[in-house]
Amino acid sequence: MAPTAVAQTTVAPAVWGPALPPEPDYSTPEAWHHIEGIKDGGCEHVPKSVGLRLDGQVCDCFFVHGTNAAGTANAPIDAEPTSESVTYQALLLRDSSWANDTCRMFAPKYRQVGAAAWANAGKSFGSNRSWMKSLLVAQGDVEKAFQEFLAKHCTEGRPLVLAGHGQGGLHILYLMKHILDNEPALRARLVCAYVAGAFVGQDTFEHIRVAEGEDDCGCFVSWLTTSAEKNESIPPRNDGGGGARASGITYTTKPISVNPLLWTITGEEASVHHHMGCMDMQGNMTGYMVGCRAANEESDSKSARGGCLLISGGVPKGYVSDPSEPHDYYEGDFPCFWMNLRHNVHKRLQTWLREQEDMGR
Repeated sequence: MAPTAVAQTTVAPAVWGPALPPEPDYSTPEAWHHIEGIKDGGCEHVPKSVGLRLDGQVCDCFFVHGTNAAGTANAPIDAEPTSESVTYQALLLRDSSWANDTCRMFAPKYRQVGAAAWANAGKSFGSNRSWMKSLLVAQGDVEKAFQEFLAKHCTEGRPLVLAGHGQGGLHILYLMKHILDNEPALRARLVCAYVAGAFVGQDTFEHIRVAEGEDDCGCFVSWLTTSAEKNESIPPRNDGGGGARASGITYTTKPISVNPLLWTITGEEASVHHHMGCMDMQGNMTGYMVGCRAANEESDSKSARGGCLLISGGVPKGYVSDPSEPHDYYEGDFPCFWMNLRHNVHKRLQTWLREQEDMGR
């Protein structure tokens, strides 16, 4: 079966201010953090207590990491991370390795919007055109990497999983809205998109729906991990660390979180008995167990918790990236549910494979 043809969207970043860093060449391994079987950037990590990976994965995962470089514009693809806890290896290890038992893993480098610019996005979006240009550069890189992924790696109708965190999650939403939503043949190959740390809602896509259960496929799941003890006077979860809601680039008027213990968007509390295990910041499984509920019923209000996932119970040290916002478990969005995610992506793929068999493909 020939690779699916994918329509090209138009992203034409202009040069402004300081010259842009060199454009990545995604035909070379140097433009990728991780290419299954060729370059290991952290996606192949398996905690000692979990066991070996499966062989012969029939699915491919395209993962985009979140913001970890400094700067007020676009950072070079190999820019120094802002701290040891957010090196590229650490981000890929914590945020993507849950999928490696089911999927071959691929993670591109890209000229990300630097942390200083990203933190002020909501304040500057309306008046600072350079910030929007920086976003277009990053989106353009990720789109080119995705086209290379489809042309060279995820070929012959193979199923695919998309995943991204923070800024990376926003770029995944861009691909979904501007490519998959308009390409039925490619959309039919989607097992699930896992987006954490970026606002998305049921109004985001025309053809891609939110998951309604643990084994749906062709869908998306998303969440923003927040302490249930959060003080209501604190600003919204993603209002400072990215400004996504204020900037108008959220792709939704009513953000939602999917409960990754129950895989529903309703507001019932999932107890710790549904939780399979947290990963710490070093990539080890821990004994922490949490319960959670999605506060989607509050997303139409001015509540700071609207559309967030409210966590009860202790979490590993390091999930809070900003001490001034102790309620915000941004760094734990994926690792808090690492084992649940590992089981879930496998279950969704099994549904996809059964549906293909039923259709005689």
